[in-house]
Amino acid sequence: SASSAGEDHLSYFALLGRICGLALYHRETVGVAWSHAFLKAVFGYPLNFDDLASVDPALHQSQRTLLAMPAEELGAMCLCFEVDGDEAVVYEESSKRR
Repeated sequence: SASSAGEDHLSYFALLGRICGLALYHRETVGVAWSHAFLKAVFGYPLNFDDLASVDPALHQSQRTLLAMPAEELGAMCLCFEVDGDEAVVYEESSKRR
């Protein structure tokens, strides 16, 4: 979570981006397997529900199962979905940044 990573946790991502950019500039390979969803987000393409499968196939399948259930069956399960304020991500539509 953001609180456990520290106040300046976003600077780690900026540093990682600079290191990868420098490696690409010098034509060095970076031994990292980027997910399809990550690459779409980096290049500004819109993400959709099916992109979750490239990040977490089990979560994608369980969410797909929930989406396919009838409303009565979902209601009987008494599920409650919340977003922890610390984990919420807000994007500025104009800049596509956090």
